[in-house]
Amino acid sequence: MNDNEFDPVDVLRELADASVPHGEPSEELHAQVLELGPSVVGGRQARRRRLVAAIVAIGIVAIGGAAAASWWPTQPSRPEAGISCRSNASLDGDAIVLEPGADPIEACGVLWESGQISAGGISSLPAPQAVPLLTACVGSGGALEVYPAPAGVCAELGLADAPLQLGEDEASAIELQSRIADFNGERCHTERDALARAEAMLDALGMADWTVAVGMPGGPDLTCAALSVDSSRATVSVFFLPAEAFSTTTTEGE
Repeated sequence: MNDNEFDPVDVLRELADASVPHGEPSEELHAQVLELGPSVVGGRQARRRRLVAAIVAIGIVAIGGAAAASWWPTQPSRPEAGISCRSNASLDGDAIVLEPGADPIEACGVLWESGQISAGGISSLPAPQAVPLLTACVGSGGALEVYPAPAGVCAELGLADAPLQLGEDEASAIELQSRIADFNGERCHTERDALARAEAMLDALGMADWTVAVGMPGGPDLTCAALSVDSSRATVSVFFLPAEAFSTTTTEGE
């Protein structure tokens, strides 16, 4: 990987009994999941994701780690972090991370059904297979995780059961990330433009309790401003990338 490439390694069904059996996915969702170009966490192979997804992923807490000893809220604190489809009932098992917004059980079921993920990990030569019972949990980092295990796996791992649906705030965070992804993918932006656009997005979505902050300052080699979302802090952060990260280096607001 050269210096100009960015490959970050790093939400929802509430189960009355912490688990929902996999049903037949819609053809539309099946196509969307298989075209996502998912990130692979913990496996031997990692696919390079497109620039927009890479920019958005910066600042997301890595999925995994030790089991939480305390109670975690039912709603994911970082819904924008996407859906982590685990290959086994372990916090550090191999995973494919999908974009947020889809039904987690159904979306991960597509990957299992196609053979892209199995009990053996992430497959480079997928083959159709049966889909196991899947259970959605809220990971210790606040993101959504789906495990191939029955009801009770979340508690066994020290995690909370995932909700049946996102709350209003969580849904707004995902919409905000979508808009920020579009902004980041446009071109190289100035800091002034990034700050103004972030404020406008928050106003449009009615997210009055959120703030906009500048993270690490730019420099001679980091001249393009981009945005990232952190729902756990209700913050949109401005960070900087080299102009070479964009297909065009034209800036705005000057």
